[in-house]
Amino acid sequence: MQLAEDVVRPVLAAVVAMADAEGARLDLLDGGAVRWTCAVGAAPGDTGAPVSVPFLVDGVAVGSLSVVGSFDGPARSRAAAGLRRVAAALSGAVVGGPPGRPAEAQPAPRGTAPQWPANPFDVAVLESLPVGVIAVDLAGRVVRSNRQSQLWDGRVGVAADLSEDLAGRYQFFRPDGVTPFPLAELPLLRALASGAEARAELLMRPRGQQEVLVDCVSLPVRDADGAVVGAVLSMVDVSERRAMEQQLRAAALNDGLTGLPNRRLLADRLDHALLAARRGGGGVAVLYCDLDGFKAVNDVHGHEAGDEVLVEAAERLTRSVRPGDTVARVGGDEFVLVCPGVLDERDAQTIARRVTGSMAQPVRTTSGEHVVGISVGVALGGARADARSLLQEADESMYRVKRSRRCPGPPPERGAGEPTGQSSGSSGLTTPAR
Repeated sequence: MQLAEDVVRPVLAAVVAMADAEGARLDLLDGGAVRWTCAVGAAPGDTGAPVSVPFLVDGVAVGSLSVVGSFDGPARSRAAAGLRRVAAALSGAVVGGPPGRPAEAQPAPRGTAPQWPANPFDVAVLESLPVGVIAVDLAGRVVRSNRQSQLWDGRVGVAADLSEDLAGRYQFFRPDGVTPFPLAELPLLRALASGAEARAELLMRPRGQQEVLVDCVSLPVRDADGAVVGAVLSMVDVSERRAMEQQLRAAALNDGLTGLPNRRLLADRLDHALLAARRGGGGVAVLYCDLDGFKAVNDVHGHEAGDEVLVEAAERLTRSVRPGDTVARVGGDEFVLVCPGVLDERDAQTIARRVTGSMAQPVRTTSGEHVVGISVGVALGGARADARSLLQEADESMYRVKRSRRCPGPPPERGAGEPTGQSSGSSGLTTPAR
């Protein structure tokens, strides 16, 4: 019994990429002993607990197919299901010999370029894979590409020269979609040059076709003497997976209604601002804001109108601050602004006045116009300030503003930690330890 290694290796590489695993391995047995093995990446036993399924030929277990990685319960079940499908596809590529008696593969002459499998079962396996597969010889000439790789760029047939094909048909970028990905760092070219496995995630833009984010794994192909004679590349489309991950990250760090940073992301931004203040000097202003009259909008006009007010308030607050400042929604009608690089109380009050001024005009919603003000508490911290105390100081300053508006009296001196009035709201300033 025999399996073409040029078929198995790209399949295992595809399994590693699709399962986000560390390695995969196919073992064929004879009398309980391993007689033939093909592995990609980390082998079972090197790291983690493997997920394994029997490798069946004509219903007889002749080996095992395994994958290694960090899998939780559901992920292990999905990996096992995927392995069973791959094992079933590969079993059709087994040729020669009775089950359980692996035969030695016949080595190709030394230096012979890799040939795409001519066995129809082998071809069927590679064509049915939901990943792009490309095989090249040592000179970089494309021997064959499967259907999936051709679907991504509309190419039919085999390219004559890899370097010319890459430069003429594709643009490559880092996953951010902006930073160019150097051609010399492409996994396929690295595998050819180094004779080692190469892997990278990159954005591929075929000219005139839709871009695709692919996880690439490239493996060198060696002859019987171990000399590199080519390479095989497998490419998995991870566009939807990465988009879903980005959505999950956004949901974890951003407010679902306004899109602003939530309390968790606010804490991270404030920590970074204070760290920069410790390293380079300067200060950080924190403005704790609470909408005035918002409860009446909710009570009289309903939560839909209230949501429209919150979205509009978020947009106005964002426009009132500088690039690099953070506007976060921390709950209900409360917002917190983090403004790094604020040097003194005058600068902090300037920002506070812009914030209160942003709510001077009524808010228009589908239910009509609503007069909504804002109370702003300001705290200014420096190198010795910590995030928790700064937020607490700003919160307490904001509540002093609220109380002063309910019980008006003679205005205190500016900077004494008490509020000063504004037409559409009020602001106060507290200066903690700097």
